[in-house]
Amino acid sequence: MVEVKICGITREEDLTKLIELNIAWAGFVFYKKSVRNVNYNNKRLFDIGKNKIGKVALFVDPEDNFLETVVEKMNPDLIQLHGSESPERSSYIRKKFGVPVMKALYVRDLDSFKKVSKFENFVDRLLFDAKLTKEKLEGGITETLKWELLNNYKGNRD
Repeated sequence: MVEVKICGITREEDLTKLIELNIAWAGFVFYKKSVRNVNYNNKRLFDIGKNKIGKVALFVDPEDNFLETVVEKMNPDLIQLHGSESPERSSYIRKKFGVPVMKALYVRDLDSFKKVSKFENFVDRLLFDAKLTKEKLEGGITETLKWELLNNYKGNRD
């Protein structure tokens, strides 16, 4: 099943449009260096999507106290980890905060799937992405994922 997630939502009108279009997931970036960073106190924005769209909280190497604050204020349906988090750290976050975790992983060649396989039993979802550069994390344009590589991913989960 294919689900669409639009990330970097900062405006109420954009979130409303995603809901109208029946998009499955809206991503909210909690990374201060990103041009798409959103304030976790924006209750009005988060309330618009309540029970209408899946809310994803995106983090880059977050500390527990920051995660706790965002989870409490936003009540996300999914946490997306976009930093250098290990499988163990990802699993810890999943258990501690009681929110499913999706780990973004850089896929550049067939060897990349070796790293991917290390996460399969520690997170709920995997997100394959092009190179995670400083520019990308901060909202700039970067290279595109080599889609043909995904034909080689078999995974060990259904």
